[in-house]
Amino acid sequence: MPIRLCLEPRCPNPVVVRGRCREHASQQRKWTRSVNDAFYGSKAWKMSREAQLFAHPLCQFVLDDGTECATIADSVHHRTPIEEGGARRDPHNLMSICRSHHSVIHAQRNGGSVAQRF
Repeated sequence: MPIRLCLEPRCPNPVVVRGRCREHASQQRKWTRSVNDAFYGSKAWKMSREAQLFAHPLCQFVLDDGTECATIADSVHHRTPIEEGGARRDPHNLMSICRSHHSVIHAQRNGGSVAQRF
């Protein structure tokens, strides 16, 4: 396997895979960390997430024709984002959703678009 150098300018440290060395990867994570990262790693969130997926195992995304997607949900989405004052663990603010529709919702919210494969 060829030796590669860290992608950080003027860093001589080698990396095993393409990217940054341990030191610079750690710094990158700190810069891009969300204020809610600790919450999403908490036991309380994991229990709320599992309860939501157990109560609603199918995707609740409403399609253009008014029906729900009904594929198996693997994500839980906050209807009102935490950053906008949405309740973190309130079941009325949570929505079971498949990964592809979760991407669609966040892309629309951020002003972009996502290619759909349905």
